[in-house]
Amino acid sequence: MSIRYLHVRKENLQKGGTTVAYEVDDDTIRFAVAKCSDRDNYCRKTGRSIATGRLNANKDRTIAYMRGAPIEAILRNL
Repeated sequence: MSIRYLHVRKENLQKGGTTVAYEVDDDTIRFAVAKCSDRDNYCRKTGRSIATGRLNANKDRTIAYMRGAPIEAILRNL
């Protein structure tokens, strides 16, 4: 399994955002989140680093996954 990333930002804002690092198994999605304050500048590199560290340190969560379901839509709605 390889780690993938999802970056979520509010439209038209340069500050704040969320980075999700995730791995997909046959029937689960394992993920960790790094959230940037709405007062801070968002940095994808920093978000990836923090979220990956949390995923590797087992500070993660898992959710059930059905093959074919849109992964990004699932993670955006958490």
